[in-house]
Amino acid sequence: MSRITLSFVISLLIALLGFSGCGGGDESIESLLDVRNPSVVNNISAYPSYKRVRLTWVQSTDSSIIGYNVYRSSANSGGFTLISSVGQMATPYFQDEGPDNDSDGIPDGLTNNITHFYKVTAFDKTGRETPLSLAAAVSAIPGQLPNNSANLAVSNVNVYGGRNEIYVSWDRLDHENVFGYNVYRSVSSGSSGFELIGLTPKNQNSFVDGGLSPFESYIYQIAPAVSEIDTVTGDRLSTGLLEGRRTESHAARTKDNDSTVPKPPSSSPTSNPMQASKVSQNGREGVQIQFSRPTSNTDGTIIADNDDIVSGGYIIYRSGVLLSEYKIIGIIENPGSQPNVSFFDPWGTVTDYYKVKIGDNFGNLSDASDIVSISSNVPPPTVKSLNATSGQGFGSIEIAWSESVSQGQGIDSYSVYRSESLNHGFAPIAHNVVDQDPDPNFFKYTDTSAALNIGTTYYYKVAAIKSSLESSLSAATAARPGPANGIRSLEGENAVKFDSYIAGATKIARTPPDQRPQYWPTHFDTQHIGLPTPFSGNGVLWIRPTKGPGQDITLGERIDLSWQVDIQALVGSEGTGGTISADVYMSSLDDNTTGQYRILIDDREIDRNRAPGQSEIIPFNGIQAEVNFQDSTFSTPLRPTRRLLGTLIFENINDYGNVNHPIGQGSNFAGTETVWMSIIHTGAGDLKLDNLYLVIH
Repeated sequence: MSRITLSFVISLLIALLGFSGCGGGDESIESLLDVRNPSVVNNISAYPSYKRVRLTWVQSTDSSIIGYNVYRSSANSGGFTLISSVGQMATPYFQDEGPDNDSDGIPDGLTNNITHFYKVTAFDKTGRETPLSLAAAVSAIPGQLPNNSANLAVSNVNVYGGRNEIYVSWDRLDHENVFGYNVYRSVSSGSSGFELIGLTPKNQNSFVDGGLSPFESYIYQIAPAVSEIDTVTGDRLSTGLLEGRRTESHAARTKDNDSTVPKPPSSSPTSNPMQASKVSQNGREGVQIQFSRPTSNTDGTIIADNDDIVSGGYIIYRSGVLLSEYKIIGIIENPGSQPNVSFFDPWGTVTDYYKVKIGDNFGNLSDASDIVSISSNVPPPTVKSLNATSGQGFGSIEIAWSESVSQGQGIDSYSVYRSESLNHGFAPIAHNVVDQDPDPNFFKYTDTSAALNIGTTYYYKVAAIKSSLESSLSAATAARPGPANGIRSLEGENAVKFDSYIAGATKIARTPPDQRPQYWPTHFDTQHIGLPTPFSGNGVLWIRPTKGPGQDITLGERIDLSWQVDIQALVGSEGTGGTISADVYMSSLDDNTTGQYRILIDDREIDRNRAPGQSEIIPFNGIQAEVNFQDSTFSTPLRPTRRLLGTLIFENINDYGNVNHPIGQGSNFAGTETVWMSIIHTGAGDLKLDNLYLVIH
């Protein structure tokens, strides 16, 4: 007998191995040997309602399970008949609404006050099913919902599809037995039917469904949930969450193919402000809020009457506490092009607060509008008509806005916020700012912070303050430090460097017989140090003296720098002479290693054979300044120090063809001017030169 058994096993294995070599897949050895049926479905619960029963159970963790079969019987001992199959879902359930006795395609309901028994089995992709004999039976007795609530249903379901999320709202039911609302969703391309995805409290008539695909369309149904039914004996039985009628299906989809974001409702300077008032509609007293359609997007583009918010939606929020969480209470679908909109909240009170967002047809949702309430304890309106321009002073930005929002609003003050990014990072830079505009209808603030970097764009927002409450931040505006025109930046690392000495003289470190100081090479080492913004260019020029000043060198060691400035771009090629003046600002990195220097700047070469101011060959009438660059209080991150050195006069501009010109008589127009700078070491320490700024008058 053992020989026969062994031979049979070997033959079976050879057959199986041969079969697996011909393709494998679902028909592999592992598949053929797996003869197990799906495991038993756990935690089946039955919730009776009027003429129907809702069944729920725990989703199987077996990845091969693709659905469930639902059986019903009038007896616990047997007679179970398959009544439906449902697909795999995160929160599986089935609602038995009885047989279709009249064959009209609509279930006619179960018989109330009779016990119905149910079993649920799982099946996999090969068709194997949990043995029905192993499935546990549960029972339920459909009954009458209390207070004639058999056909309880919500109305006015609205949806809005945003980016990867969909907003759903409905009218709240005024019924004492409503416990909450069940939210169901179905994917239009799927076959698993509607899935229960949420349960909201009875006072929350909205749901936000997130993590969705822009390539699918989603269908939503809402059903009110109650917690009691009447039994045949007249007793009230608490049976869990029972359902009223579901709403008709309402479909929506997410979007993701447009980048323009609308401004909030009532954001236009010419639009009607947000308002809240107490009104009565259909015998119900509540709160009506009014607002206006935005007229532009955040990028400044105009929203026309036929723009993409025509088929978008308004989303209305309410909170009972000013600074608490706001819940969605309504959605206005397809708002069209009407300029003014109203929304009635039958549940609103004088102590409630409201705000509104608008979304366009591409899922872009605006920021929230101003907060309104019948109560007077609300933040002031958002500042409108904000505009930033390059300031008249060097390195400054002017921010101005209309004060029309403060007329009758009791605005106490304003706060100004700044960022180097349009979308984030706004930090307050000024509170209780003083108005610099004499016009009472406008407010102006000038940002003169030394942290502003020439050539960098800065973004600003403003908030109004009233009774210690701050408004929402305004829309952003942007500008670069001024003045708007006529700034030339001479980068330290781009300078042409010269050693100062007397040509052909012997290198002796002493004062010559004529008592005029001499400058001998090479007294300085120079090096470029790369630094990020806010330093201009790509870093600073590090100037290090090889020895300090002494008696032999009366005015210390000296190095000369020069830059070419494009004057033609400022005065044009057809000018007839004259002068241009420029304020000269010096930007440097000051720390505890930097020292004291004498700075000389001119539009002509500074005589390198004699002391500045003593030369009879090249007269000096430029800028002289003595600066101590040492800063023992510096900290990281490193920032440049900017200081005004004086005003430089460029003489005889575009006058090189004049025979009376002291230099280059009869020459043609020169498109550039040279700026000369002498740096004389007069105290211990080095110098880290960022750049020179020429602010042309």
